Amino acid sequence: MSDCDIKLFDRVKQKSTHAAGTGTIELNSSVAGFKDFTDVYGHSGVFFYCINDGTNFEIGSGVLLRADYDAGDSITVNQVERNVMYSSASDNSLINFATTATKEIFVTYPATHSVSIGSGIAGVTLPQKSGVAFWNCNNIIDYDNNFVWNKDSKRLGIRNSNPSYGIDIGGDGSDQSMIRASGYHVGATGIHFPSGNGSDASYVGGIQYQHFLKNQLLNANTENVFALSGVVNETIYIKKQPAGTFLAGPASGCSPPCSPDYPNFRPITLSDIPLFEEFSGVLQSQITSNLSDIGNASGAFIPLRVDQTAVSGIAQDALDASGFLRTDLTAISGIAQDALDASGALQSDLTSVSGIAQDIFDASGQFLTGSGVANYSAKWSGLKTLTSGIIFDNGSRVGINTESPTSALDINSSGIRIRTSGTPTSSSPGEVGEITWDLNYIYVCVSGNVWKRSGLSEY
Repeated sequence: MSDCDIKLFDRVKQKSTHAAGTGTIELNSSVAGFKDFTDVYGHSGVFFYCINDGTNFEIGSGVLLRADYDAGDSITVNQVERNVMYSSASDNSLINFATTATKEIFVTYPATHSVSIGSGIAGVTLPQKSGVAFWNCNNIIDYDNNFVWNKDSKRLGIRNSNPSYGIDIGGDGSDQSMIRASGYHVGATGIHFPSGNGSDASYVGGIQYQHFLKNQLLNANTENVFALSGVVNETIYIKKQPAGTFLAGPASGCSPPCSPDYPNFRPITLSDIPLFEEFSGVLQSQITSNLSDIGNASGAFIPLRVDQTAVSGIAQDALDASGFLRTDLTAISGIAQDALDASGALQSDLTSVSGIAQDIFDASGQFLTGSGVANYSAKWSGLKTLTSGIIFDNGSRVGINTESPTSALDINSSGIRIRTSGTPTSSSPGEVGEITWDLNYIYVCVSGNVWKRSGLSEY
C-alpha cells in the first residue's frame, strides 16, 4: 500500500501497555464500542493516529504492522510504526512512552493536515459542480467559476464556462487570453488558424503541420545580389550595386560548369553579345571601350539596330538598301573613305587618313613603335609606343620580376596582395586552388566546392 494512501475510519481505538519509548508501539487490547486497527487496515495500512496516556499526547501518521502477515518475520504482536507531526513536547517531537502505563491509540484527523471548504469565509467561494478546486490558504480549498472542468467531454475551460477544446481559454483578447511557455509540442493535428484571423475577412484559415524556418539565401553568389530583412527574413530585396553593372548570368562564351553559375551584377563584356565578337579593327575597339555606356552610344554602336536602313551619317553610307554592309565601299564618305584606295581596299600609305584611323599611325604611316625583350610581355610606354613589362613567359612558366621561373607562376617579391576579402562557407562554390581571406582566416578551395581554412592571430 502506498504511503500516500491514508484512509480514515470512524471509531477505531485500542489500548497499549507497551513501554515503547520513542519506537514502534504495540496494540495490546481492544476497547469496547470501537473497532481494532486490524479490523479495517491491512498490513502496511497508513492512517493518522493519536496516542494519549492521560498526561502526554502524540499525533502523527502511522503504519500498521500486522503479526499475522508473515509468520517468518519477527512481528508477533500487532503494532504501529510512528511518525510524529504534533505532540505535547515543546518541539513537537516523539513522546517517550517509557512505562507500562495504559495508553489509548485511536484514528484521528489532525487539524494541521485537514482540508476545509471556505463556507462563510470572506473572499472564499463555495465549490460548484465542474469547478476546479485550488488552495486559498494552507488548509482551505477555494473555487473560481472562471476555471471549469467538463468531465463528460474531458475539456478544461479558463474564462470559458463551456469549453470546446481540450484547453479552451476565453477572455478579451489581451494578455489574459494568452499562453506563454518555454516550448510547445505540436502533435498530428497541427496548429489551426481560424478563418478571418487577424481581422482579415478574406483569410480562409488553415493548419500548420511542420515547423517554420527563416528564409535564407542559397549561397554567397546569391547573397551578392539579394538581401533579407525582417523578424523572420520575410522581406527580400535587391542590393545596391555599382554603376555600370548589369544582372547577368554566365557569359555566352562560358563552357559549363561556369563560375559563377548564378546571375550576379557585373559589367557586360563582348562575350555577352556574340554579334560584337565578329567585329574587328576600330569598330571593335570602340565597342570594347564604350560597352559600359551602350545606351548613349552612337556612330560605331549603330550596328546594334535591328533596322539599320534609317541610320544616317557614316554608318548609313556603309549599308545597302536592305541594311547590310556594302560590298563596294568606294562611295563611302568620311573616316572610312579616307582609309580606302580607289579600289575600295585599305590604303598602304595611311598618313593622310583623318579621324580615328589617323590617330593610331605615326608620321611615317606605321601603326605602332617601340621595342622589347623576348619572352617579356608588352606594355604601353606612350600613346603609340610599346616596351617590355615585368612579366616573363618562357612558354611553360611565368615569372614576375624574374626571368628564371621555377614553377607555373613565380613571383620575385616579398609579398602578394589580394585586395578584396571573402568569407566562403565550407561548401561555397569554388575551384581547386582558389584562395581568399577575411579578418580571422585564410581560406583555400581544396576540391570542387570544398573549402578549408586556417586561423589568423596577432603577434
